[in-house]
Order: sequence, then structure tokens, then C-alpha cells
Amino acid sequence: MPGQRKRRQRQQAGARRAAERFDARFGPEAGRWEVRFGASDEVEWRARLTQFLSAEPQLNVEDIRIDRHCGRLVTPDYRQLSVFVRHDSPSAAPSADERETGAPGREVQE
Repeated sequence: MPGQRKRRQRQQAGARRAAERFDARFGPEAGRWEVRFGASDEVEWRARLTQFLSAEPQLNVEDIRIDRHCGRLVTPDYRQLSVFVRHDSPSAAPSADERETGAPGREVQE
């Protein structure tokens, strides 16, 4: 078909530009994704999500990621909410626990 190669090349170039914009905004040099909470129960998930969104109204919707981990037949589905924390934001500084152990919320075991 005439024009098919040009159309495919335009689509690929557009996809490449979109990926570059995404990497510039959410790449590892810009910040990190921080898990806020997760739940396997649908009612609990909706309640915690509503509570979280009402507690942080200044949060940009584009900086929120919801992951759904499929449990198949053995375990129930698990939903997890993550927020993108930029390196230049004041909340991006690691907590005392993270500096000591390298992981959030983990205690040092001797």
C-alpha cells in the first residue's frame, strides 16, 4: 500500500519521542517511585485510596502509579499505590532508617 512506510515511521518516531519525554520526567535521575500502601481487599483498597487522596490534595495525578499484582487462583489480587518523589523535593531526603540500613522502615539487626 502506498504511504504505509511513512505512516509506520511517523508512528515509531512519535513513540520514541513519547518514551524520551517519559524518561526525562520519571527516569532514575529525576527521582524514584515510593510505595505508599497496598491492599488485597477491594473495600480496604478504596477506603485507603480515598483517605490518601483527601490527605494530599496538592499531589499531581500524573505522579501516582497504581500497580495491580494478579494473584491468579492461589492468592487474591494485590493493589499497590506508588508516588513519584523527585530528588529535589524536601521529602526526597532519606530518613534515618534508610541511611542506616539502606531500606525504608527496616531496623538494623545485629
